[in-house]
Amino acid sequence: KIVTAPARGTSVQRNFGAALARGRFLLFLDADVLPATDYLENFLRLTEEKKADVAVAWLIPESNRKIDRLTSPLVNYLTLEVSLKAAPVSTGANMFFRKDIFFNLGGFNEKLKVSEDSDMAARALKQGYRYHVLRQPKIRLSMRRFDKEGRLHYVLKCAQLVILGKIFGHEKAARKVNYQYGHYSKSD
Repeated sequence: KIVTAPARGTSVQRNFGAALARGRFLLFLDADVLPATDYLENFLRLTEEKKADVAVAWLIPESNRKIDRLTSPLVNYLTLEVSLKAAPVSTGANMFFRKDIFFNLGGFNEKLKVSEDSDMAARALKQGYRYHVLRQPKIRLSMRRFDKEGRLHYVLKCAQLVILGKIFGHEKAARKVNYQYGHYSKSD
């Protein structure tokens, strides 16, 4: 079923979709991810085994570049796992919630144009929900943003969002960092 959200914005659209969903679980996938045919089945099985309230899976680059393949495990480990202790970083590219937990958390913060996923992870952890980072099943991530913006530039932009988010909060950090959506052509 295709629906149209009343307004633009990642958080608004995700919350709108969640309100219409009829199942017990929510899995948000971005346009930049390429799930394997058995991804949903494996993801759901693992979240049930771990009794996860909220979960994300490792991302693997949809790329043949050696630098992408070599840095991917380190980036996943540092951003998704190590960061949980100090400044939770999450990826909305593939973020799972038990539906009741999602609504207990108040959904994604619609004031945030970026870092809404990390904000949600921080609130879930603060409220004591079971947050899991799954190393399997991995989901493939398009590298088009990295290709267009440059790998180092994009990584530094994300690091800036994390650091400023920890110091000033996600709302102020989002206003200070120029993070654009939808600026790709069909050929990207």
